[in-house]
Amino acid sequence: MRKYVIILLIGLIANKNMAQNNKQIYCFEPDIRIFTAYAFLNAGGFDHDWLKMDTVRVETRIFIDSILHDDFKQKITDYIKRTKLSWYECGAYVLNLDKAPTFNWICDTCNPDLKNDFIGLDTLYRQFYKKANIQILWNKYKKEIDSINYSYQPYAQRAIDDIISFTRIVKDYYLEYSSNIHFMVCPLMSHFTAFNHRVNNTLYLVQGPSQGQPGPGAFYHEALHPPIGSIIDKHKDLLINLGKLNDCAQEKLKGNYPDIISLLNESFVRTIDKYLVGQYYQYDSAKTFKMIADEYKLGFIFCLYIYENIPEYLNSGKSLEEYYPILMSNLDIKKEINRWRNCPKDDKK
Repeated sequence: MRKYVIILLIGLIANKNMAQNNKQIYCFEPDIRIFTAYAFLNAGGFDHDWLKMDTVRVETRIFIDSILHDDFKQKITDYIKRTKLSWYECGAYVLNLDKAPTFNWICDTCNPDLKNDFIGLDTLYRQFYKKANIQILWNKYKKEIDSINYSYQPYAQRAIDDIISFTRIVKDYYLEYSSNIHFMVCPLMSHFTAFNHRVNNTLYLVQGPSQGQPGPGAFYHEALHPPIGSIIDKHKDLLINLGKLNDCAQEKLKGNYPDIISLLNESFVRTIDKYLVGQYYQYDSAKTFKMIADEYKLGFIFCLYIYENIPEYLNSGKSLEEYYPILMSNLDIKKEINRWRNCPKDDKK
């Protein structure tokens, strides 16, 4: 009898582990909250794009402009200017709200900085949703956005596996970090823009329209931020003498990524992202180097140094967290400043 009990327990444990391993942590459903927030930002005068605006964005802007009263448009514009609401905060804020049309805060103690910095934005979203007839637009475009979002589904697990393999973080890192990963494309955003935000144990990966075909590259960048950020935060003492490099970077970044922590985080993420893209598509070393050099020229001054040290890191057998102090300790600040001064920059970027 005891033998059968042991066998039963082993079976139960095996089934439990199998269930955990097979847990579906990904979601690709479009979110009307995100659609509303970026329609709001467009209505307030947000015109930037790195390419030609997506057709859905163009048509949405025309529709809203035709039905929204001028006084309310001005109210939106005034609020954006007064609070300096950016394209990131616009989306991150709305993910803290419940479903349309109520747009109430899900958790009053969650993300307090967003809530305090943008007092009244939930009310404006609520009013805008009704006045701009967002539900009509949503009904018109949801199937199209569905198709875009779900086209990325086959690549999600590959991307996460690639990140785990490269950084050598624990296999269940993302399951422990957020339990759920919600990926979505918002055509009302600019091309080549994206952000990540965590609310109530869900990690949201939101990006604008893409020029290329679906692939794991859509996940790398934003999914890399949490583990990279954690590593940098644990070793802030290694950043004390890097101010001069930050000053150099700001010659191109002009106020973006203003502190050394955000600059280093973004440099690591962009470098590893491009490296993994190169590995996935089997680019030759020259093409991968060019992609990373382009990021460097934009102001991400650590990219070339990080990239040059990837082979040694991979051969070390250490995790990225273990290797990070070695990498930063070997950084020659004067050498990197000279590299920056002597590297031709594309002033058009």
